[in-house]
Amino acid sequence: MRKALLAVGIGAVGLLAFPAIGAAKTIDVFEGQSIQRAVKKAEPGDTIKVHKGIFRQAVEINKARTD
Repeated sequence: MRKALLAVGIGAVGLLAFPAIGAAKTIDVFEGQSIQRAVKKAEPGDTIKVHKGIFRQAVEINKARTD
């Protein structure tokens, strides 16, 4: 009985952890698009992927660190 409860407890903790991990997304920025817009849209854990191209813009990152 204790092993079954332990397994259920571990499974519940795992399910609660996955949405936090799975919530991170990749924001793609292609030539002609705004890197700054991607930075403003990004949430903690997100990745911004800047694709090949020429980007003539200034980018300001003003977000609190989460680590």
